[in-house]
Amino acid sequence: MSTIIRTDSQLNPLNKDPHTNENVQTENQFVAEEIKPASIQQQSESFKESDTQIEKTEKQQPTQLMIDDVIEKLNTRGIFQFWILFTFCILYTVLCAAMLYPSFYLMDPSFICPGQGDGFTEADTGCDAGCYIDTTSGRRTLTDTLNLYCNNQQLRIMSISILYFGCAIGNIVIGAYSELKGRRLGMIVTWAFSIISFIGVITSYSITQLMIFEFALGFFIQPASTLVFVYMSEVSIGNYRQYFCTIIMVFWSVGELLLPAVAYYEYNWRLGFTYYMVIPAVVVVILLYFFMYESPQFLVSQRRFDETKQVLLRIASWNKRTDQYAIIDKYVEEQRQYAIEEEKKSSFKADQITSIYFHQVFCLPKLLKITAAASGILLAINLIYFGCQLSLSTISPNPYANQVYLGIAEGSTLLFSNLTTTRCKRKLWSFIFHTATCILCLFFLFVETDDGKIAVAFFVRIGNVFAMALVQIYLNELFPTPARAVCQGIVYFFGLVGSIIAPYVIEWAVDIGINQIAWLGIVSFLGSLCCFFLKETYLMPLDQELEESDLKRFKKMNVKKTATAPTEQ
Repeated sequence: MSTIIRTDSQLNPLNKDPHTNENVQTENQFVAEEIKPASIQQQSESFKESDTQIEKTEKQQPTQLMIDDVIEKLNTRGIFQFWILFTFCILYTVLCAAMLYPSFYLMDPSFICPGQGDGFTEADTGCDAGCYIDTTSGRRTLTDTLNLYCNNQQLRIMSISILYFGCAIGNIVIGAYSELKGRRLGMIVTWAFSIISFIGVITSYSITQLMIFEFALGFFIQPASTLVFVYMSEVSIGNYRQYFCTIIMVFWSVGELLLPAVAYYEYNWRLGFTYYMVIPAVVVVILLYFFMYESPQFLVSQRRFDETKQVLLRIASWNKRTDQYAIIDKYVEEQRQYAIEEEKKSSFKADQITSIYFHQVFCLPKLLKITAAASGILLAINLIYFGCQLSLSTISPNPYANQVYLGIAEGSTLLFSNLTTTRCKRKLWSFIFHTATCILCLFFLFVETDDGKIAVAFFVRIGNVFAMALVQIYLNELFPTPARAVCQGIVYFFGLVGSIIAPYVIEWAVDIGINQIAWLGIVSFLGSLCCFFLKETYLMPLDQELEESDLKRFKKMNVKKTATAPTEQ
């Protein structure tokens, strides 16, 4: 889509000087000339004539409608948007449980050593002869069910990483799939297979089966979180786009508060998975199937104009804006004509410029630079976040209480960020909050009391979540529509490398004898440097096309592919 920019030739379409009425030889630039003497009345008449010409031109060439204009007319805070918001909030609560369950169900076990007492861990004497795992609480976890401790400790670490490795691979594959088949189908397919994966984890009786279904769970469930924000950014506009995205993230913290409660009060981990993950996931799939339509912005990018019209009419009906049908017709017709004109100008088919594929991103320098920098900052943020999740027991002896404190910190931060992130410059404040988080992590080198560590962890989570909230919004604004989903998939892939390596970074800290969270801060500081390579998107409209240099390069790539193809005579 294009925006009509009024140049001087449009303001003066006859290309004549309004004072002298003589031809001016100029091409879209203002030329200063000496004006001949004329009476005030003659000048006044010439100005009136020029104004009349401008008015006629504006009537003949009305400003082209953008998708945001249409969404605004159909009400960006209507019933349709709130149904989608409700569905995504449930989805994000379940997603939180799926991503953070290793903190409680694959946690380091506690051991009892006869004659020495209890509370021992694998790091001290827990694995010595005669010691055994403490099951006096009656709680069963994956760790003790599958014997993932002592000699099998590395298998436990590997099982945590493989969940996040599945997330990373899934973001690439499902991101590309959603660009081909659409946001709606991508969401429904991924969550349907997530339910199967949940059931596979629940029925696991061997480490091999567990790892297979953990990989599948990560592969299918995490990409849906990317599509949530892609879709929400395409069916809402302006500040409401930011508000809705922030509210969805708040429900992640709701999941953080529910997860330790379920893990603490439901002693059987298989039942806990069923109640908190499988049943709500089924509800999400049903809601997606009946209430989620395909993104109109995606349909326009694919030149599927009839479907675009049908979706916009349904949204108008949901939001009680049936009086805006004429706007929908006008928008769809304009996009159809625009596509025809672009196809005539182009040396290759229109459908070849509607989507950017994974391998093509690495051939477009400007798009690649933004993608790489965004990946670096998200990797660092995820490393601190998931590293702290796996270090709950180092904050204080009660990991369930620690999770509640961190959940409160995260929820309150997200609520506050809803009022502030819409007014924050994305680039500057992403740098400030991530850097501050890294510095706060270093405080664990000096604080020794449990209360002090809880307080520091509370503020670490605040800084980390504020940076994450900004980056989540930032990612929805950085990329043009044809590349948005696949680029976000790439960014989330490399971002999730932070969660994949988090258990190994924790082990690295233990080996060198430094506080685990402090080490996370030191390693993650490199993410701050990535902010310098990003562009500012604050108050800027979403890009509908690639930047000019990348677009030219992309067209050349496609021209080379079609150069040897037979042409019609």
